[in-house]
Amino acid sequence: MNMAKSHLKRINAPATWPITRKATKFTLRPESGGHPMEYSLPLSILLKDELKMARTLRSVKTLLNTQEVLVNGRKQLRADDIAGLMDVVTFPAIKTSFRMLIDDKKKLHAIPITGKEAGIVPSKVTSKHVVRKGKLQLGFHNGKTLLVDKYPGKVGSTVMLSLDNKIESALPLEKGMFVLVTSGKHTGTTGTVEQLDNGTITIKTKEKTFTTQAKHAFVLGKGKSEIKVEA
Repeated sequence: MNMAKSHLKRINAPATWPITRKATKFTLRPESGGHPMEYSLPLSILLKDELKMARTLRSVKTLLNTQEVLVNGRKQLRADDIAGLMDVVTFPAIKTSFRMLIDDKKKLHAIPITGKEAGIVPSKVTSKHVVRKGKLQLGFHNGKTLLVDKYPGKVGSTVMLSLDNKIESALPLEKGMFVLVTSGKHTGTTGTVEQLDNGTITIKTKEKTFTTQAKHAFVLGKGKSEIKVEA
């Protein structure tokens, strides 16, 4: 195995990863996937550093080989497979699920979720194109695409997708919507949209009102979030 390809120096890992930088020299490089590296964690780091379910890479591999670990309902077998922003990670043997989020320290983290939430993946629309036979192809922040007959929402809106890719609800980016900021100075902040203007967005929280780029907002509900956003 080529060390340069399969491993990454911890000091060079994305700042969003919840790891200590000097514990060891290397960490596992994530397998390429739909999420950008800074918005995803390899399962080795998720299971060791974040969820504390394993202590070593060998124990991570053992867990993956002996128990089901699902990301958005799909079984994962490799330690370098990823879980990214808004993904649902489920451990059927212990009937436990987590959602991947980003906090106000700009760190990816996993919070426990239960019930219907464990079957929903919020997916931000990043592209929308007409394809064959007049169908629309929606592209999402996690690399997933979906063919639909119609979708009135714009790029920047969010759809709540079930694990079998059915749209449960659609949430436009507009005044009054509850959003999570996923990039920039206010990463990890949640609040309500006060105004949209020429690519910028004004967001109000309990403590402050601020403006950021609209592309940094991830819509999660009308007035309040449809999903749990705090542990």
